[in-house]
Amino acid sequence: MRRCAVVVGVLCLTCPLAAETIEQIVARNKHMLDGINDFTCVMTFSVRSPSVRVPDSRVKLYFKKPDKFKPEPLDGDFAVVPKTYNLAVGNLLERMLKDHTVRLLGEEALNGREQCRLKLTPKAKDSPVSYHLLWVDREQATVSQVRTYPAKGPPATVTFTHQRQGRGYLPTSAQMEGTHRAREGQPEEKVQVTIRFTDYKVNIGLADSIFADKDKPKH
Repeated sequence: MRRCAVVVGVLCLTCPLAAETIEQIVARNKHMLDGINDFTCVMTFSVRSPSVRVPDSRVKLYFKKPDKFKPEPLDGDFAVVPKTYNLAVGNLLERMLKDHTVRLLGEEALNGREQCRLKLTPKAKDSPVSYHLLWVDREQATVSQVRTYPAKGPPATVTFTHQRQGRGYLPTSAQMEGTHRAREGQPEEKVQVTIRFTDYKVNIGLADSIFADKDKPKH
């Protein structure tokens, strides 16, 4: 009897994690910013493409819950940053569910980590996007990758990495790989956009006035 109990215990330890439902995945993803009320960090933005010439940019990024963002140039008075940089912070899956339907496709490994693979389809019938595929890390509940399939043209992929911050997670990088056409009639060429987040300072008590256009950060 004791031997049977030991065998059962070993089997339980070696079995994979039970499959999650969409509701469970979304609920765990909501805890991405647990214990994180605000932060500052250095955000570096770079573009690599044969025909696109964009200088690398650095900004000091200010964030405060629930959705206050403010980038401030670090090298001079001007910095080029993508409009969607804030998608890397917080609950990307929860935000996308507001205007997408979702279906769980299964589980698979990505970059050596177990992931849940989801398909999100825009609710709007006139959307320029056909659907998105999302990979959500089984352990961290962070979005590891998003692949967007437009109605016309090849897909674009964004890969995210994160670091643990107390009970939550903050992004360390977001890398987009896709294609673009420099001029009408020319063939499409590959483009790579990389955003890195470094030098985090968390829960420093940022005032709401910092995020007003007329005010500049004091920290």
